[in-house]
Amino acid sequence: MITDLLIKNIQSHKDTYLQFSKGVNAIVGLPNSGKTAILRSLIMLINNKPAGAQWFSHFAGDKGAMEVRATFDDKNIGLIRHIRTTKKDEKLVNGSEYELGEESFEGMKTNVPDLVKQVINMDELNVHEQHDSPFLITGSGGEIARTINKITQVDEADEWVSQLTTRINKTKHSIDLINEDIKEKQAKADDLSYLDKLRPLVERLEGLEDDINYLHNRRTSLQNYASTMEDLERSVSLMEHSLQAESLLEEAKSLYDEECVLQEKIDLLVKISSFTQSIREFDQILEQIEPVMEELLAIKVNTDKLDRLDSLATQFERTEKSLKDIEQEYEGVKEEFIEEIISTKQCPFCYNIISKENVQIIEESL
Repeated sequence: MITDLLIKNIQSHKDTYLQFSKGVNAIVGLPNSGKTAILRSLIMLINNKPAGAQWFSHFAGDKGAMEVRATFDDKNIGLIRHIRTTKKDEKLVNGSEYELGEESFEGMKTNVPDLVKQVINMDELNVHEQHDSPFLITGSGGEIARTINKITQVDEADEWVSQLTTRINKTKHSIDLINEDIKEKQAKADDLSYLDKLRPLVERLEGLEDDINYLHNRRTSLQNYASTMEDLERSVSLMEHSLQAESLLEEAKSLYDEECVLQEKIDLLVKISSFTQSIREFDQILEQIEPVMEELLAIKVNTDKLDRLDSLATQFERTEKSLKDIEQEYEGVKEEFIEEIISTKQCPFCYNIISKENVQIIEESL
């Protein structure tokens, strides 16, 4: 039993929620108030048809979703169709899905999942529209019978019987065709009764065929032997040529070895000649280098003298600098000595009092 219905973005219903009572429910209202849209939404939830987006509401804009939800025996079922609008302002379904509780079903196109069908357990017979005639009252006998068969699912049994009858008729037809084929083949077999007289001739022909096969095999064997003999003759001829070639090869190898020895001697002579030429060139270079070497030796002697003079000059400069340093140090000590005598007025040698004249004499003597 259905207890409530939720409709979103379908025709004039932006977000409509309905609750149903037990038994028969009637939907009433003014024209164009959305009564038919409610029935369409319920039928779309039950059958997943029609498959298009023609009922998509303008409330959702260019993109959105059509949504129908209902509760059947405390189980919530929902159908959601995602809609997109093309550049030509055509509304198309971009994907749809059924929801049964927390379980989701996708990719079913215009089908309804079996689990959803079992929970809904409804079809068009459970929905009576505004202009429909009274249910089963004014209908013809055939319509009443079809409706009852649909309710009791007898129509499925009729379909099964129809399928079985079709299969039985096809099987009977196949049996009749097979029987006719058997009769035709039996008639042909009766026409071939003369074959019994041909049996001895066939057996004799089979014996002759065996003899022919034996002779054919014998001929093949002889041909194989002849081919083998030809191969052996060619092999012998090749071996003779090979022996001759081997003798020539040994002679050629001996000549090659002698040539190698001669070539080694020639290479050695070439090396000796090259070495001799190198020695001559070296002697000529030495003759040219000797005067230069003498000049270099003389330059080296002068260079050594210059180095010694530089060393002596360096030592002289150091000694002169040391003397200057000693003189400066002596002058400083001398001044300190005179200042000490003047300040103490005592001779540093005899410890007697000293006069300025004596200090001057000491300073001059220093």
